[in-house]
Amino acid sequence: VVEVDLVKTSDGHIVLMHDETLSSYTDFTSKQGVNGLPTDDDITKWTLAELRQLRLKNPDGTISGYLIPTLEEVLSVSKGRVKLVLDKIFTSNLGVYTPVLDWETDIYPIIAATEAWDTWILPYHYNVDTQIAIVNALENGAGVDNLNIHSFVKFGGNASTTTGNAQILRNNGITPIAYWHATLVTETMLTESEDVLSTLKTSIRIMGQNHALAGGTETSDMWDKLLSNGVNMVLTDKGYDLQQ
Repeated sequence: VVEVDLVKTSDGHIVLMHDETLSSYTDFTSKQGVNGLPTDDDITKWTLAELRQLRLKNPDGTISGYLIPTLEEVLSVSKGRVKLVLDKIFTSNLGVYTPVLDWETDIYPIIAATEAWDTWILPYHYNVDTQIAIVNALENGAGVDNLNIHSFVKFGGNASTTTGNAQILRNNGITPIAYWHATLVTETMLTESEDVLSTLKTSIRIMGQNHALAGGTETSDMWDKLLSNGVNMVLTDKGYDLQQ
C-alpha cells in the first residue's frame, strides 16, 4: 500500500505533493518568475501547465528529471500493482476531520476516467454508513453492481467491533481492511494487541503503518514485530527502504 498526498492546482487539477510548499520538493527557487512563472511558493497558486516546467528534487536535494505527477497518471500506473491511500483529502483538528477535496467533483471523475476502482482505498475518516453511501454512488455512476472497492475499518484494539463493521462492509460489496496506525508502536502495545490481531488476521487484512518507514526514528526491525503479530499489509511512503 502506497500513501500519496493530493493537492489541487489553481486550475482544478489534482496532483501529488506532500504539502503546498514548492521550494521544499522542486527547483522552484531557480525558476520562480522566469518566463512568466508565478513567484508564489504555494502550489495551489500554480496551474498544471506552469507546474510542468518544474522538476522534483531527489532525496539528497539534487534536481531530478521528474515532473510533479497528476492523480490520473498515478492511478493509471498503479492499476493491478499496488493499492493507494489518497491522503491530505481531509484536515484534522482534535479528531474532527474536515474535507479539503470533494469526492464527487474532485476524485470520482478521475477514478472513473482511469477505471481504477480497486486501486484506491476508501479512507477510515468516514463512518461505515457514509462509506457504503459513497460506494453506492460510485457504482450507480459507473453503472456497475460491484466495483470491488476496498475500505478501511479503524482498528481500535477491539476485535468484535472491527469484525462487526467489516462484515457490514462485506455485506455491501466492499472489501474491508483493518487500519492500525502503528506510529507509536511499542512492545507493550504489541503484547496487549496480540490476541486481537491474531483473531482478526484469519478474517480480515490488517494494515500497519510503521513510523520508521514514514519519516520516523524506530528501527526497521519493527516490521518483523508487526508481521509476527498478525499485520499482513504495510503502508509506507518510503518504498525503497521497505524493499531493502
